[in-house]
Amino acid sequence: TNQFHGGLFEYFRNEALDANDWFSNQAGQPRGPFRLVDFGGTFGGPIVRNRTFFFVSQKDLRLRHALPEMQFLPTLETRTGAPALINLLPLPNGPEISPGLATYTVNAPRASSVDSTSVRVDHTFGSSLQLFSRFSRAPSLDLQQHPGALAQSRLSLTSDRITVGLDAMINQVLSNSLRLNHSQVTEDYGIQTDVNLAPY
Repeated sequence: TNQFHGGLFEYFRNEALDANDWFSNQAGQPRGPFRLVDFGGTFGGPIVRNRTFFFVSQKDLRLRHALPEMQFLPTLETRTGAPALINLLPLPNGPEISPGLATYTVNAPRASSVDSTSVRVDHTFGSSLQLFSRFSRAPSLDLQQHPGALAQSRLSLTSDRITVGLDAMINQVLSNSLRLNHSQVTEDYGIQTDVNLAPY
């Protein structure tokens, strides 16, 4: 429109009203943290009155929580005389499933984030011809710790999209719409082994 408009929002949630996960509860683990913050805003208005307009939106999400993770680790008796690296692993906290091997269940920390940015520009050449262009970018990151394996996995995704559209009214009953789009998604995944990760 020919007036500037905008808005802000925020959503927050934590584990205060959440029940414990079934797997964590079965293994005697306490309720893990769950912190979700979703916030952002929008703003739009005229660039050239009655002709060119813009709209910008930004949305950001931050999530910190824990996922129950179960692994099979050597028991204390099995570690006697084993290499020193084995003794860096946490001790099992569950039942023995085979001689020398028992279950280990833990609330494994996980952190995720997403940032979404979108920009759109509209231009009208007249009542029968309008043009718009839109650009959006959404990088995300997910970090998952694996205490039982002394490792951390990392997944990074970035999505970029550009769209251009042209709408033409040829006559009272015939119209034509043209859309051009380019989309690209890049991914980066890796696992880092770190013997300095503290048991949870």
